[in-house]
Amino acid sequence: MPLKNGLPTQHELMRIPESDLFTKIDETMGGTGSEWRFMLAQLYRDELVRRRQDATNKNMWRLTIAIAVLALFNVLAVIWMH
Repeated sequence: MPLKNGLPTQHELMRIPESDLFTKIDETMGGTGSEWRFMLAQLYRDELVRRRQDATNKNMWRLTIAIAVLALFNVLAVIWMH
């Protein structure tokens, strides 16, 4: 259920599929140039950015773990060789 001012709740934003967010941005920006419409488009854009940032953070975390594991194996190999 949207907020009293017509904006979606954070929970609703998080459940909107990414393709629908793109559509909502396009529809919102395609209308008249009111501040309300720009604010709404920015709200949808911010959600897209948040999702992409979350995905990037997860990938960086996986990369960091992979590098740490490889470094550990490298250290263990050096110890074992001596």
